[in-house]
Amino acid sequence: MAAARRELAEHGPPWSPEGRPDFATVPLPERDRDQVRDVLVEERVGTVVEIGLAYAGSALAIGEALLRTGSETRGMW
Repeated sequence: MAAARRELAEHGPPWSPEGRPDFATVPLPERDRDQVRDVLVEERVGTVVEIGLAYAGSALAIGEALLRTGSETRGMW
């Protein structure tokens, strides 16, 4: 999960709608995704409902947090 987040942050998504470079403006910035992850880990959450906007950046941060907390929650995509 962390590797996928790193890849997304470093190289962006493998595609964008109609070739537009909206990755820089649409998703949460990387530092904010890190904060989301850190808060969820600190709170030891076990279940999260995430409504994504684009590119799965925050979903990957949430998934990373759930893995770190040992959550038994399984995702629904």
